[in-house]
Amino acid sequence: PNTLRLAMKSISLRLFIIALLLSVPGFTSAQDDVKPVSEILPEVFQKKTPETLAELRAIQDHTAKIVDKVMPCVVSVRVGPAFGSGVVVTKDGYVLTAGHVSGKPDRDVTIYFHNGKTASGKTLGGNHGIDSGLIKITTEGDWPCAEMADSAKAKTGDWCLVCAHPGGFKKGRTPPVRLGRVLK
Repeated sequence: PNTLRLAMKSISLRLFIIALLLSVPGFTSAQDDVKPVSEILPEVFQKKTPETLAELRAIQDHTAKIVDKVMPCVVSVRVGPAFGSGVVVTKDGYVLTAGHVSGKPDRDVTIYFHNGKTASGKTLGGNHGIDSGLIKITTEGDWPCAEMADSAKAKTGDWCLVCAHPGGFKKGRTPPVRLGRVLK
């Protein structure tokens, strides 16, 4: 679809981070109807640095809630012998990944979800100038997804969260999670 092609042109690998930003208005988990995450952020996320143990616990607790929502959307993808990570961004199974992962269009892909479930897919290609790519899950289903945020609203200093499958899916290992700040 043209909408997804246009989105690919304006998205970089940083969208893995931006799609999961803790403070961008409009980010919600597509599985349920909840307020955007930015409307329920603890006050500490507005500060430059946490100052108390209570603020650190607030960050930890909020991060755990976000991870619970996005973990089902984070996938490992196998294209040939290589593995990469991606995020399911639509219920009908479009997966945002890096351009070097998706590579050329029409390649067979195996998608691994955090719970061990697998699905088949096809690469749609990528924008290698910004290292972004798309994969379409071809197995029928209504897929868990994380809606993409508006990257134009991201600011230096915004908190962000990254979940990925470095080295591919490993049974019994949840995707590592990293919490950080947008630098540029």
